[in-house]
Amino acid sequence: MKRIALALSMTLAAVPVVAGAAPVVRPAPITTVTVEMADRGFHPQVIRLKAGQTYRLRFVNRDKTTHDFFAPGLLNGSQITRQEGWKLRDGRLNVPPHGSNSLILTPMRPAPYDAKSSKAIDVVSNMTAQVLVY
Repeated sequence: MKRIALALSMTLAAVPVVAGAAPVVRPAPITTVTVEMADRGFHPQVIRLKAGQTYRLRFVNRDKTTHDFFAPGLLNGSQITRQEGWKLRDGRLNVPPHGSNSLILTPMRPAPYDAKSSKAIDVVSNMTAQVLVY
């Protein structure tokens, strides 16, 4: 009888306990938002992001001149996870001619943010956009 009880307890010890197990948490998928820079403008001109959700902002420069994405309010109010291909400097993301770069971020505060290219010729031509975080 002792042998049966010992065998039974060893068998039960090998069975995983499911009732109190912590659920497996998988990270939410990252949504890619592509912003094209062309003809002295951003396309789309209004970028909509949800606070707390992680995004890959992919900037594609279709022009033969360098543009940048200057949005210090958005970038300072976001958790930046990774920069792919270039560095963030003073709230500016440079995108070379006919190039593309990405930034992974999570906006933290709902608000409207202004964005522009701060390159001299882009300032004159009013290359602007708005990022709406809701």
